[in-house]
Order: sequence, then C-alpha cells, then structure tokens
Amino acid sequence: MVQVNSEIGPLKKVMLHRPGNELKRVHPFHLQEMLFEDTPLLEKAQAEHDTFAGILRENGVEILYQEDMFAQAMKNESERSAFVEEFLDRSAIPSIGLRDRLAEYYNGLPLDEFVERVYTGVLKSEFDGGDSLGGCYVPR
Repeated sequence: MVQVNSEIGPLKKVMLHRPGNELKRVHPFHLQEMLFEDTPLLEKAQAEHDTFAGILRENGVEILYQEDMFAQAMKNESERSAFVEEFLDRSAIPSIGLRDRLAEYYNGLPLDEFVERVYTGVLKSEFDGGDSLGGCYVPR
C-alpha cells in the first residue's frame, strides 16, 4: 500500500526504469504521442538517467528499479503465467492461435529474456511461431 504523508518532505524512495532496448523500437508514427521530436538515442537517454539517479542517490534517496521488481515477481511460475494471460488478453490479438503461440513463447523464455521481451515487445524475427504475427501489434 502506498502512503504519502507529505508532498514537501524529503524524498526517501523512488521507483525508476532505466531506458533500455525498447527505445530502439519506438516507431516514428508514435513519436509525437510520446512527446518525442525525434527517435531517442539509447546511449544518451541512459547517460541522462544515470546522472539523474546519481543525484538522487547522493541525496539519500533509495532507488528501486521497476524491471528488477518485475523480475522478482515473475520468479513465481503461477504469477508469471497469470501475468502472461492478462498481458495477452489486454493486447487485442486478433487470432486465438497466435495468442496461444505467444503465450507458449513468453512462458518458455528464461526469466531475464522474458522481462526484456515484456519491455521491448516481440519482433517477428524473434518469434518462432510461424511466418506472421497476424498483422497484430504485440505490446511492449
């Protein structure tokens, strides 16, 4: 449960996400809605994030990384399976067969690769489920 007792007190703990390979997959069509003028550069975004995180740490702020917490939660096989089911249910995949192949794909990945694929999405070239992803968008 989140409890905020002060909006002006010192920041003690924060959850961050360090930019990763998902930035390499931002489609130009989505730049404006994401408030980007151009495709972001991963190395620059990571350097800016590291500077920001360093300033927070220097000021005594504990940093929790979202992907680490997610990976910890996904170590539990039943939680991971439930997550995959809901993740795919919310993805509006137009084909039951494709959805089933994606569920099998996600559930068969090693934990670190699973976390990476949830954040970055799945490219057809990475997915061993056939010749096509059915023209659907597989979310990040």
